[in-house]
Amino acid sequence: MKGVGLKIDRLWFAVRLKNVIFPIDLRESIDLLHKSGYSLTPQASQPLPPPPARISMVGAIATKADCVVNINSDMGVIGVDGKSAMVLTIFDELSSLIKDKLDVNVDESAMFYETMISVTIYSERNPMERLSKLFENIVQSLKFSEVLDEEVSGIAIRLASKGKVPNQEEWLDFLIEPDIIRPTKAYSCRIVYRSANKLKVRKFIQNLNNKVSGVIKLIEG
Repeated sequence: MKGVGLKIDRLWFAVRLKNVIFPIDLRESIDLLHKSGYSLTPQASQPLPPPPARISMVGAIATKADCVVNINSDMGVIGVDGKSAMVLTIFDELSSLIKDKLDVNVDESAMFYETMISVTIYSERNPMERLSKLFENIVQSLKFSEVLDEEVSGIAIRLASKGKVPNQEEWLDFLIEPDIIRPTKAYSCRIVYRSANKLKVRKFIQNLNNKVSGVIKLIEG
């Protein structure tokens, strides 16, 4: 496989809690983040109604080390967004703060963990040509060009967990196609990986380069 370079455009790591009512007090969590060296977003900096009123929040609440802490209290989601494995470090720090200071164990309350990843993979081979060649026989045998009355070729691969559907806790969705801006020089890859097993999701992120490069190697031969 010739010169392949991978650039992470987005890396998201989150937990979906199984609690019916969001177990973290947003007033306390925002104050905790501020005191722990996080920069609050404009949303989180707004005055909040005093207890016992319950509040909800959706979106970014704080930033640190080029990562963004997001929350969806209605859905029970706590996540970190960024462009590197620093996302995992910030998530771990966040989980420890919540456990030590707010007495909520995120891991014990977890329904599943999820990562969403977007990467660009640069290659000396032409992605449009390589993917088209891969699907050449399939497209011809199924007569797609005849049906569409236009010469067509396959230019994307989308793989998913066998025998499962997207709304399950265990799910992989892996899409790779030519980059829309540089279709002859780069691939675009988008991944969703979800599991109740936190370690599986973390390992997937940690081995991201090998997994994506391995798929490219299969494509390019």
